[in-house]
Amino acid sequence: MKMIITVCVYNPHLSGNQQVIQRLSESMANRGHDVTVATAFHPKRDFSLLNGVKIRQFRVSGTKAVGIRGEKEEYRRFLLNSDCDMVLNYGTNVWTTDLTFDILDELDCVKILVPVGYTPMASLIWRLIYARYYLELARFMKKYNKIVYHSGDYGNKKDYLDKVYGDKHGLTNYCVIPNAVSEREFKTGKTDFRSKYGVTSEFMLLTVGYHDIIKGHRFIIDAFNRTNRKDVTLVIIGNDAQSLMPQNRCLARCKKQAAKSDGKVLVLTNASREDTVAAFLDADVYLLGSKYECSPVVLLEAMASNTPFVSRNVGTASELKGGLIVNTRKQMAAEIQNLLDNPALRNQLASHGLREIHEKYNWERVGRLFEELFLSLLKRGETRNS
Repeated sequence: MKMIITVCVYNPHLSGNQQVIQRLSESMANRGHDVTVATAFHPKRDFSLLNGVKIRQFRVSGTKAVGIRGEKEEYRRFLLNSDCDMVLNYGTNVWTTDLTFDILDELDCVKILVPVGYTPMASLIWRLIYARYYLELARFMKKYNKIVYHSGDYGNKKDYLDKVYGDKHGLTNYCVIPNAVSEREFKTGKTDFRSKYGVTSEFMLLTVGYHDIIKGHRFIIDAFNRTNRKDVTLVIIGNDAQSLMPQNRCLARCKKQAAKSDGKVLVLTNASREDTVAAFLDADVYLLGSKYECSPVVLLEAMASNTPFVSRNVGTASELKGGLIVNTRKQMAAEIQNLLDNPALRNQLASHGLREIHEKYNWERVGRLFEELFLSLLKRGETRNS
């Protein structure tokens, strides 16, 4: 099967989306499929083939809502002339998907969309900017052969916006495939983070995510400060999001907090993937303070590293068995104290999380589910133009 997978960033750019799509693409290539990833240009990418996956990069930026700049027509022509069996668009509010919308009817292949969250819907300012986009989005989504959600039961979780939006607009062309991580990556990762970065405290807390106000770094720092413990270091790993929002000063605030913390807060940017995995493996508790998430891969990474988590009740977090769910800073501080003072509970949650990764959230299983979906759609001869 010849497939194109589109994502706004890819290796060597490091992000949650990049990790997911790299694992999915390599999983498909390892199964014998012809896989090309279409993505944004990166100045340090000096390769066009990585682990069996072809990479086609374009100098494009922006979104449909705020304007797209660059090699737009080159990208569209690439998709239209690819003669592929399937196109999978990963994400909405990104140019790689937004540019595909206008040519969906011309693409004579299976078309799949994995929306992975509608963050702008959760902010009043962004809702105003994206109002027209979301009015039109459902019309485009109905043209896909399948929409893939990471959870099918959002229950009372109003922040799991993929399913909420889909149900509101009567979308029935969906299936559910969970997110996943590489078990092998965390089984073979090094545990040298503390020694490399001079973390000498008895306990280490970790959060990983780009610096943007929606990622809730202030929430985590406030909760950490409430614990008032001298035996803990908070490690914050992530790059500047370079947000369009002028009030986004997340990285500067985190660095200011670190400067006055007497070594209790460590802020790292441009950390390698190997160091990030090592941090997961060395941490005692992982913290997620995001205001909005879809299916946070960082929680799965914590579970795969045998590290219990404390998370705000966002996206699919409450479905996971490897940690505790909170709603306020005070609750997060209390659960941090609870876990650090209770090694039996830490071990119990870590064990539950690791088991769940092995049984459900690993790429061997999830890659197979995606392949079964792709092949079933091809077998039925499903294309929008047939």
